[in-house]
Amino acid sequence: EGMIQQLDQARGINKALQKMIGLIKKSKPDSENRRLAIAHCNCPKRADYLAEEIQKVMKFKEVLILNTAGISSLYAADGGIIVAL
Repeated sequence: EGMIQQLDQARGINKALQKMIGLIKKSKPDSENRRLAIAHCNCPKRADYLAEEIQKVMKFKEVLILNTAGISSLYAADGGIIVAL
């Protein structure tokens, strides 16, 4: 349950992923008791990379990497990433 929301925009995937990590760190400092879910649309390596980079700066109770499905695939588009906390 929830909604998909674009919080920022960047040029290039590396800059976008770094911005995403910064936004996650800023918004959820109490991550030890939270679950992180990363949904990807045909880009499992990118999702794995993002999970590794996030875990370098934050610790989560659990990290899930999932395939997008249904309407989230439309929002993410091919190669897209959606993160839920």
